[in-house]
Formats: sequence, C-alpha cells, structure tokens
Amino acid sequence: PQGYVAEGPSANIFLVREGVLYTPGEQILRGITRQTIIECAERAGVPWREDNLNEFDLYCADEVFTTSTAGGALAVREVAGRPLPAAPGPVTQLLDRTYWAMRDSG
Repeated sequence: PQGYVAEGPSANIFLVREGVLYTPGEQILRGITRQTIIECAERAGVPWREDNLNEFDLYCADEVFTTSTAGGALAVREVAGRPLPAAPGPVTQLLDRTYWAMRDSG
C-alpha cells in the first residue's frame, strides 16, 4: 500500500543500515518469527525500528534478510541487480544464530 514494501510470500523482511535494524510496521503479517527476531535484536543490543520502507531503502541497505519459521534469517544477496555489501552480513548472522539458539532451547 502507498508504495511501501510490506513482506514477501510467507516471510517478513528486515534491512540493516548503519547498524540499525529496520522492519515494516504497518499492514504486515505480525508473525511469531518476526517478533522473535526483534527479541533477538533486543537481547543482542541491536537497535531496531519499525518504519515504512520503500524499494530505495532496500536498494541502499547494508544488509537485507527475510525471516520464516523454518528458515530463520535468510540473507538477500542483491536488490534490483545491485549486490548487497554483505550477504549474509554480520547483523544477519548474529540474529540468525540467536534465533536458532532460542528456538532450540525451547
């Protein structure tokens, strides 16, 4: 809606820019994995924000990843033909490890 990125098929989307984690906050699926990744960010001290994101935000991001219950944090390697600087980047890797540790601990 209004030209903002919301989510992918059965996956939420996140981006990292200058060490801050961003995720859409409006008209999205508020899934358990999305919330768990936000909790992982809080535990790891990664600042995060909900914000309206557009295609240019994704194009200029340092890292982009999607989340799903079965996949954890899955790195996006390029946006509109532009390879991302880090795929998977350090924040994506940290949150993915934290996600699996939380999930495995039950």
